Amino acid sequence: MLSVQMEQWVNLKFLIKLGKTFTEKCTGINVYPAHKFLNGLNGLKRDVKRPKTPGWPSTPKKDENIEKSALVISGTPPIRLQIKERARTYGKDEDAKRQEKEETIRKWQREWEDTVEVGQWTKRLIPNVATWTNRKHGNVDYYLTQMLSGHGCFAAYLHKFALIESDICWYCQERDDTAHTFLHCIRWTRERTIVETAIGETLSTENITNTMIDSKEGWDVIAQMAKGIISKKEEEERTRKRQLQGQE
Repeated sequence: MLSVQMEQWVNLKFLIKLGKTFTEKCTGINVYPAHKFLNGLNGLKRDVKRPKTPGWPSTPKKDENIEKSALVISGTPPIRLQIKERARTYGKDEDAKRQEKEETIRKWQREWEDTVEVGQWTKRLIPNVATWTNRKHGNVDYYLTQMLSGHGCFAAYLHKFALIESDICWYCQERDDTAHTFLHCIRWTRERTIVETAIGETLSTENITNTMIDSKEGWDVIAQMAKGIISKKEEEERTRKRQLQGQE
């Protein structure tokens, strides 16, 4: 079981990362004084300390940047920016609300551009939060989240947490990060070729999210590729673990 402290930390991280769900549940947010709500949230973040976990290569700044990436991927502005926006727009007309929403997006973009240490892969894929957030179609699922965040079944990521012994690709002996998996690894040539045939160009860091945003068909073909690759990698990793356990 999780300790109380760990459970508090997990719950807090969940609320921060899923800010949209959290604020939607705060039905009194428009009438409750926004500055008091912000002070309470900041106090909660101070009070709930991250448990010291062996092998957790994390700092408060890294945690903050990971949260920024999660919010960008989900298309959800940070909670505190949403609260401030609602405080500014309470009682105002729709035109004023639209302008304040645009200002929130501009502030969010500046914060995203200032993100350092982690989240650089996500920033390369989603450089503009407005373009990503205002798309007309597409839901981010479990598999797309791994592709867009770089957090998932990639040897470089798993090795960083000492979950596997090496960051080398299981198939072609190159360092296995997210870009390698989706753009270069020979194991996934077939999946990549299906996408490239559909979009008429070579898949690259620069055109992955553009393809997804431009059309529902483009979104679907990228999502199918992500699901196909990640699900197979996870199954093959489980098989490898069973084989290693059988040798012990």
